[in-house]
Amino acid sequence: MKKIFIPQILVGALAIGPFVLAPPGMARTNSLTAGMTLAYDYYDRQETDTVEIGESGGSAVADDDYSRLVLTPLLRYVSTSARDSLELSAAPSVRYDLDDSETEWDGDLFLGADRYLTELWQIRGSNRFVRSDYSSDDSVFSEDPDSDPQTPDTEPQLSSDLGRTRYWRNTLDLASEYRYSQDSLALVGFNWSVLRNDDDDRLSDDYDRYTVTLRDEHRFDIRWRSVVEFSAVRGEFQTAEADAVSEDLWEYYLGLSLENNSIEHNPLFLDYNFIAIEYDEPLQGDGEAHQLRLSWRHDASPQLYTIIGAGPSYLKTEGQDDSWGYNGIAEVNYLLERGSYRLALEKGYAADSFSGTEERGFVDFWDAGFYFTRLLTENLSLDGRLGYRWEERTEFLLDEFEEYQEDRYSAGLGLDYAFSRYYSARVGYSFVSLDSDRAGFDYDDHRILLSLSWERELLRW
Repeated sequence: MKKIFIPQILVGALAIGPFVLAPPGMARTNSLTAGMTLAYDYYDRQETDTVEIGESGGSAVADDDYSRLVLTPLLRYVSTSARDSLELSAAPSVRYDLDDSETEWDGDLFLGADRYLTELWQIRGSNRFVRSDYSSDDSVFSEDPDSDPQTPDTEPQLSSDLGRTRYWRNTLDLASEYRYSQDSLALVGFNWSVLRNDDDDRLSDDYDRYTVTLRDEHRFDIRWRSVVEFSAVRGEFQTAEADAVSEDLWEYYLGLSLENNSIEHNPLFLDYNFIAIEYDEPLQGDGEAHQLRLSWRHDASPQLYTIIGAGPSYLKTEGQDDSWGYNGIAEVNYLLERGSYRLALEKGYAADSFSGTEERGFVDFWDAGFYFTRLLTENLSLDGRLGYRWEERTEFLLDEFEEYQEDRYSAGLGLDYAFSRYYSARVGYSFVSLDSDRAGFDYDDHRILLSLSWERELLRW
């Protein structure tokens, strides 16, 4: 078992400490909430293509079939005042494997706080420690329609390609935001994300990821608005092979967006997105991507809006031919009193180096998805997703670059039922299938999760 992130957790707690020192005498509202979840977790991975690896043979992907019972208690403390807030939560899990009769534990610890130093200046911070084997595809409904695809996530999503590989992750976020005029703000942010795999025979790489972000949103008048964001990302990797070529890198992101609202209910957006990757190892091949896009949003009604946009793209990578392409987006969003529906299609370039796999660098992608939520009755709700993603990547292997393509299919369906005020039950199913040009990487994943939860506020003072 690998060491716990004690230094990272302590740094996170000390960094957030100043946020929680409230001025004396300030009125506060405090609450203490407790909960408990009992779940049955079934997971099955079917390898649809295998390849011999070394003398022992095997596959490039993990085979982690299991069925488990999971017990997760919850304790959450929240304290708020007119100028600040504090949240502490702990949700450890005990997992019992029904096949191997073994017990494991997971954890989810969170500390977050924010404070208004003045009426316009806010600082905030959070630190989260997670021990788990869940990937980004485990959530039945994980898409955020309001997320900005032009900027990197503060906490990169882990790929399902590794199977159910257990890991530790600690994420520290700090930010300072100043609103200097109406609908205008300046932000400085820092993120430190640490990933450690808990298996010595891991198929993925550990890393430390540091991100500094500068962002300015400015409202010129009722018609014009701009957003400028710059991020610098440092990645330091601990590869599974001791004699492997260094994969440490820098990533730089620049996003420029100009919005025009001259036509009511029909805003126009002109976006420029720049991504650069610089490796410490010269043989890896530095590169940069430029994307320009003109988009139009049409608000057909308070419930229905569409987005359509397109533009040119340019990718330049050392050791490879430069390439011109295109990027685009098309969305239909339908909001109802009892649900929401979203159909989206996007084409573009992205940097993908922190998914927990050995893949680094740029990815040329098509991404299509359908997402929905629906309140069937007052207590019964349904949510789901269908997704398809095509990717083309270039891998540095044996002193040369090799291109490969992958098709990823995903689906999920979940049913939630709330009853007796403090109780809820959920039935969820998710499916992921990968078809890759690389031998030994194809698989089908199936997961079923049944859960019964209780959560109640115990005290308020």
